[in-house]
Amino acid sequence: MHDQARTIGLQAGEQVRYALDSDGELASIENVARGQACNCTCLACGTPLVAKKGEIMIHHFAHEARECSQSFDVYLKKLAIKVISEGGQIYMPEQEWIVSPTISTEGEIEIVPHRNHPKLSSAVFKFEGRNINGAVTDRVPDGLACDLIMNVAGKKETHPLGIVLDTGRARDLKKQWALTEKAREMQHPVLKIDLSEMGGSDADRIKNPVDYILFSAPREFLYSRHEDIIKQKVTEDARTQIGRMASFALNPSPLEKSRMITTNEQVRNLLLSDDVTEYLSFDAEASIALAENPMWGKMFKCSPDAWQRIILSVFFDRVYLYDQPAAVSAKTVLFALRRKNLRGIWRGTFAGHSDLMEEESTDRTVLWHDAGEKYIRKHVDDSFRRAETILENYFESIVGKEIGDIVIVPTTPGRDGRKRYRVRD
Repeated sequence: MHDQARTIGLQAGEQVRYALDSDGELASIENVARGQACNCTCLACGTPLVAKKGEIMIHHFAHEARECSQSFDVYLKKLAIKVISEGGQIYMPEQEWIVSPTISTEGEIEIVPHRNHPKLSSAVFKFEGRNINGAVTDRVPDGLACDLIMNVAGKKETHPLGIVLDTGRARDLKKQWALTEKAREMQHPVLKIDLSEMGGSDADRIKNPVDYILFSAPREFLYSRHEDIIKQKVTEDARTQIGRMASFALNPSPLEKSRMITTNEQVRNLLLSDDVTEYLSFDAEASIALAENPMWGKMFKCSPDAWQRIILSVFFDRVYLYDQPAAVSAKTVLFALRRKNLRGIWRGTFAGHSDLMEEESTDRTVLWHDAGEKYIRKHVDDSFRRAETILENYFESIVGKEIGDIVIVPTTPGRDGRKRYRVRD
């Protein structure tokens, strides 16, 4: 037994304005004779109708003998199927994708953006809405549970287009998700048309339901092959981009010795240009270890001694930045090294892209995050180590040593879990 609130014509806005005439063709209430002379039957249940065309109520069909045995949802869907079947044309919605490839925590490229993943440059793809021609077919691809299937003529071949008619009631999001996944698996596009306004209180504003179904009703793709094609292209471009960046970063061209930072004067001028107090001491053993680290040599254009003097000067600058001495992490030092003039210590690609620790940084900087490191270790170079690791290893190597007149010691880790260091009192 059907709920009366869902039977045809009982709710405001649910007037039946189309029926089947004696020839089985779609007939509007405005184009038929009044009363039983209309000779029409119900789209939903097939029983005879009478045409109500009075002076007070909106013109509509009513059942001759009893209420309809089907719901208004069934009527709307059968009306839409009839309209689309006979229309031979339907409006395809505008499509737009904003694609932001990322490197996942597993070190692979993925398209679904994540707020905490470093992102490559986004790309916007847009297709204008257009009318297409097609014919409804009885040949339904196995497992594609749509309300109807159209055969649409493409540029090279005819392909099926699934259509889902959404009346706005008893929506089953799980079924819709399952249909979307099935469509993606089968590579068949599926279009959803929203007919909910045809059964609401504002239905009277729809002057031409046929045109509304074919062209005006809200619609969107649950799945479109264009989307997969775009994602595939963007993924391939991202892999090429990362490979090119990584290759350049890991194998920079040799630099002239005159461009290297080696002397006390060069260090002094670099630090003064960013208003950093100079510290001239360094650890000899650490210099030997740095010189033997090929990744360090690819990142920085300094001699090991000069590099230590710069790093320690920046470290002390951060420790004594405020009234009370602070604990400082390798990340904090890296943030300081991105400043305009201090960027001069980086080799090649790093000089212009040294925002190494920004979580939302783009382009080359994705390589130096955890996810970027994983990608490179999987696909580019097993010897890769990111800049923060080099700095952390350096600080660990000098902990407890007397360098000049100070000793650096570890302290409580920060809230992010990173190691922090301070100057012994």
